[in-house]
Amino acid sequence: ALLAYIVAGLLLGTFASSLLEPSLETMDHISHLGLVLLLFIIGLEMDLRGILRLGPRAAVAVLLQAPIAIGAVLGLQYAAAAFDLAIFGLGSNSSAFIYFAVACSLGSTAVVVKLLGEQADLSSKAGRLTVLTLIAEDIWAVLALSYVSSQSGDDGQSMVLMLGGGVAVAAALVVFAKFVLPKVMAWFAKSPDLMAFVALGWCFLSAEAMLLVGLSAEMGALIAGVTIGALPQHV
Repeated sequence: ALLAYIVAGLLLGTFASSLLEPSLETMDHISHLGLVLLLFIIGLEMDLRGILRLGPRAAVAVLLQAPIAIGAVLGLQYAAAAFDLAIFGLGSNSSAFIYFAVACSLGSTAVVVKLLGEQADLSSKAGRLTVLTLIAEDIWAVLALSYVSSQSGDDGQSMVLMLGGGVAVAAALVVFAKFVLPKVMAWFAKSPDLMAFVALGWCFLSAEAMLLVGLSAEMGALIAGVTIGALPQHV
């Protein structure tokens, strides 16, 4: 069903864009909100201790999948350009090679997580590896596209500031979640409804903090989910 929704959206966007134009901005906000909540739920499902037990081989595979894929597609495009060949679905202009390479290295987090959830496979070793790989892909994509955008501006300074700000915000969120959030959640523990509101508030606060430094709101939502999921069970 999820794939059918995506195909339907592509068809409507292609053939009925004039009819949908007044609602496009609202639809974009709704879809963005859906991704934020999806990454928040993924963070809640993640078991950090279990991830650490996956071992060094799994960690290397998760971290290097995207850069290896990006490098391979870049090499393929440059080789094709050297022999004056055109490969369907890839770039023909060197300035666009990086975009096609990044796109080829990414999987669809929404589709894959939905399928894993339907099969009750999110908590298995394969499921955790898959979700971690998707998250790593998103991070590499942000780094690659940030580098590309920085080349047209201030010689990389914006990228350094953005990544530095992202690390600082992530560290602040983790510290707050470790020392303050448990007390807040414990205080609201007698009312499950209020706890849900607090959890959603923490999700949106983290998402907005990442947006302020130029990174994606989804990354902040993921951090929010992971930090709440790591709270002691009695909280």
